[in-house]
Amino acid sequence: LTSAGAGQPPAFADAGGGITASSVLDLTTAGNNDSFSFSPSSSAKRITMMISGLSGATGNNFDCQLGDAGGLETSGYQNMHAKLRTSNSLSVDVTDDVGAAEGSHFKFNRQHASGVMNGWAIFNLQNASTNRWNMNLFTFENAPTREICIGGGSKALSAVLTTITFTAQGSGFDAGTVSFMEE
Repeated sequence: LTSAGAGQPPAFADAGGGITASSVLDLTTAGNNDSFSFSPSSSAKRITMMISGLSGATGNNFDCQLGDAGGLETSGYQNMHAKLRTSNSLSVDVTDDVGAAEGSHFKFNRQHASGVMNGWAIFNLQNASTNRWNMNLFTFENAPTREICIGGGSKALSAVLTTITFTAQGSGFDAGTVSFMEE
């Protein structure tokens, strides 16, 4: 609601902000791509990646890299995730790449190549002067072990973010959709 002036009832008006760009990629019809990218605007502060029914033709893992005008950055990724599995018994698996063991990408681990992944990852601009982005994720998989993955990470870029690339290890994607929303 906004003011319509003294003695007038308030009026409804657009508050501005919110989602400024979006993109949806249907990997069922995309022809078994092994990688795809989203190009946010230079003013992006938050990017949400929604994953629905995603699977790979072979291989278990998906990787995510950030890039700027100089290209994709392949070092300095800090990330950690924990997986809860239910098969014959509940198990927990923690992977830690924070600190000295910085990696070449953010990891989206899966338990089985036959599994289908759903969930989200959110990228937030933590510090515009250092181009540092924080990432957190929550995914679940309907594979025989029924896995939940919770994780987070951080990456400073050398310049403003221009690209988020998501890659299937193995022979590429064979089903699902991935949607990006920018704020």
